[in-house]
Amino acid sequence: MRIRLVCATVLAYALACLFSATAPAQVHPHHAQQIRKAAKEVKPRVAPKKPRTVLIWNTPPSLMDKDPHKGYCIPYGEEGMRAVGEASGAFKPVVSDDIAMYTPENIKQFDAIVLNNASGAWITPTAADMAKAALKRHGADAKEVEKVLRKSFLDFLDQVGRQYLHGLGLTGSHHTVRRSARVDPSKMRSAGRVSRSALRNAGRSSSPMLS
Repeated sequence: MRIRLVCATVLAYALACLFSATAPAQVHPHHAQQIRKAAKEVKPRVAPKKPRTVLIWNTPPSLMDKDPHKGYCIPYGEEGMRAVGEASGAFKPVVSDDIAMYTPENIKQFDAIVLNNASGAWITPTAADMAKAALKRHGADAKEVEKVLRKSFLDFLDQVGRQYLHGLGLTGSHHTVRRSARVDPSKMRSAGRVSRSALRNAGRSSSPMLS
């Protein structure tokens, strides 16, 4: 059953990327319909004991113009993951590109995070971010706030890893891994496992995953 769930999820996402090869930033209605059809094949392995909420994280606006996947994999990947959650009932999808989602008070609402082709220094607050009350309260400048966000992110992975099995709680689509210089792709599996040590290494490097 688990293999079937993973395969069906991969099918929905693969269709999303396939149809997006020459697509504009918005998902074509016909493609969305086919993605939704594929997503209906995804069935939860077991009935959730409680409602699950998953953050589908997109590259933030300050970096989106330079993201090579802005016009296809990001919008189509978002549609695919949203469709899987809504069709299967396994989780409630929440789509965002606001780094305020990673503050300690906001990140705790999620059971898992999907990095949807996220690339660039996405966890570093911009001037526009620092104007938000949700971030201002965590530091006087961007460096202070970034430290809080990094710690909050790693603490989330630890907490989810204890709550569920084997550190489940984070997964990323292909460009997320490719753009993470010190993150071994084998650490990021279909189940969503990422080791804390790998993320710490990313945090110390120039890797876009945490820096």
